[in-house]
Amino acid sequence: MTSFTMAKHLSLESLILFIIVAFPFFSAFAAAAASEEAISLLEWKATLRTRNNSVLSTWTLPSSKTSPCSTWYGVSCNSFGSVTRLNLSVSNVNGTLSRFPFSSLPNLTHIDFAINGFYGNIPSQIGNLSKLIYLDLSSNQFSGKIPQEIGKLTNLEVLHLVQNQLNGSIPQEIGNLSSLVELALYTNNLEGPIPASFGRLSNLTNLYLYDNKLSNSIPPEFSSLLNLVVLFMDSNLLTGPIPSFFGNFTNLTYLHLFKNQLSGSIPWELGKLKFLESLSLFSNNLTASIPSSLGDLQSLTLLHLYKNRLSGPIPNALGNLQSMQDLELSENNLNGSIPTSFGDLSNLEYLYLRDNQLSGSIPQELGKLNLIVLKMDKNHLSGSLPDNICDGGKLENFTANDNMLNGSIPKSLKGCSSLLDLRLGNNLLTGNIPEAFSVLTHLQSSKCVATQTKPLTRRQQSATISHVPLKAKKVESRELEYSPATAT
Repeated sequence: MTSFTMAKHLSLESLILFIIVAFPFFSAFAAAAASEEAISLLEWKATLRTRNNSVLSTWTLPSSKTSPCSTWYGVSCNSFGSVTRLNLSVSNVNGTLSRFPFSSLPNLTHIDFAINGFYGNIPSQIGNLSKLIYLDLSSNQFSGKIPQEIGKLTNLEVLHLVQNQLNGSIPQEIGNLSSLVELALYTNNLEGPIPASFGRLSNLTNLYLYDNKLSNSIPPEFSSLLNLVVLFMDSNLLTGPIPSFFGNFTNLTYLHLFKNQLSGSIPWELGKLKFLESLSLFSNNLTASIPSSLGDLQSLTLLHLYKNRLSGPIPNALGNLQSMQDLELSENNLNGSIPTSFGDLSNLEYLYLRDNQLSGSIPQELGKLNLIVLKMDKNHLSGSLPDNICDGGKLENFTANDNMLNGSIPKSLKGCSSLLDLRLGNNLLTGNIPEAFSVLTHLQSSKCVATQTKPLTRRQQSATISHVPLKAKKVESRELEYSPATAT
């Protein structure tokens, strides 16, 4: 046997001997560490308020052999008995994190405390959890500022702080979270600009900042977020233009910027977003015309551009949106005729064109659609009502009041059994219109008077967008009914 072989053999024997001798000490050390973690969690539990039947009743140590890893609700451990996960979501727990053992849980990777009664500040010591991958403190009553120490959690992939009472600005240090895939801070009282450091979050796919008080323009550093799939920044105080570089976010499926103070034109580049399903820009100060490039968005099911200052004609290219279900262009300065190409929108159910300056006749092609809601009141439309307007059999809400329509009511509309709300007042329609609709006893609201000398009063339209973020679900807006109109 060579000296090299002998040395190698002795080295292997030494290693085995070391493991045999040292293993009991390692085991004892691991057990002691696990016991320390359990005790620290029990000390925190003592500061919390729960109901008698709370899941935290399982957090006990009746003997030295009891392990939190096997018996404690919401606790998971690694093979050495060290706590790695805490999941107390929807557990009716009330209290603070001021006594949480941040320094005693070195292997913690997941915290889910969502939908409880936690309150107070988020402690700066949270930055000690260096292995944390997932943090969800949503739907509690946390207040104060987001601690800048959260930027130390460089392994973090998911951060949810939604629906709390957090205030102040978003810390620049969040830009250090280079592993972050999903960031949700919506429904708080956050204010100030969106940090430029967000541009370093190159792995980010889902970003939810809506329903805060964020201001200033969208930072140019956002151009680096090329992996974005969902972007919700609506219901803030954002100003300035919609950046043209959004057109480079080729994976984007949801873009919601509504209820801000954005200005300028809708970027032509948005037409490059082939996977976009929902584009909602309503209630801003957008001007100029609707870019025809939006007609290239073959995956688009929802397009909300209402309550802006858009002008010019509606592009014929919007008739190419074969997936479109909900198209809302109301309350702008759009002019010209309603495109006949809309008749090709075979999946369209909701069409809102009200309160513009549209002229010409109502296209017969709309009768091919299975519309549920059709609103085109307060325009300059003329000619007669299409005789096939209700042929789809689903029309529930039809408003064409305050136009210059003439002629008689078509038979198909008189027998429209699906109709619940009808508005045809302030036109030049002829005949005994109330009598024509007397058979439609199911109508919840109708104002079909042929001539009217005073304008109808109305409520301001309400549009509610329900978010189900974190799952990128289809977001819808509905404006299904007005209060019954009365003459003033």
